[in-house]
Order: sequence, then structure tokens, then C-alpha cells
Amino acid sequence: MKKIKVLRSTVIATVVGGFLFGRGKRAITGKKDSIAKTVKYDYPFIDTASGKVIGVVIYKGNRYMTVKVDVHTNTYEVSGSMKGFETELQMTEEECIDHIRQRAKLFVDKVAV
Repeated sequence: MKKIKVLRSTVIATVVGGFLFGRGKRAITGKKDSIAKTVKYDYPFIDTASGKVIGVVIYKGNRYMTVKVDVHTNTYEVSGSMKGFETELQMTEEECIDHIRQRAKLFVDKVAV
């Protein structure tokens, strides 16, 4: 009778522990997956005197689009494209360009003040 109680409590502890710890691992894995699907922006060149900024769109470690912004003349030049994964991100190429243009303006305006 005593062996059955010990066995029963061991089984219960294993099931509950597996549920709790397994659940935590799945939650962390899901978080890493969502982080990997985000777009990152890099600004390798910022010249505040001339108002020129280069912004790069990075997704899953690959460079997809480069935007050269001239803040003083309010112009920009785009090389590359995000057309392959726009639907996956639920984000348009124009939104990424606008983000880089706004940041470029912010960088130049902050230093000019």
C-alpha cells in the first residue's frame, strides 16, 4: 500500500512539473520567434553638417534595403526592396522608408539645436 502512494505522488509530481516547466520553455521559444521576425534599422552614416543620413533595413540578419536621406533638401534614394516579406511582417516598404526619414530628421535636428 505504501509503494502505491509513493508511486502515485511521484507520477503526480512528474506530470505537474512537466506541465509547469514545459510551459515556460514554450513561452520563451515563442518570444524568441517573435523577436526574430522584427525589422531592425541601422544607421551606418550620419553627417549632421550636410544633413545626410544612410539607413539600412535588416531582417533576419540580412540587409534588404538602404535608404539615403538628405534632410536639408527633403529627398531620399532607395536601393533594394522588401517586397519578398512585406506580408510576413504586416509592414509596408513605405512605412520603413518613412521611419528612416523621420529618424534622419530627428538626428540632424537634435544636433543642430
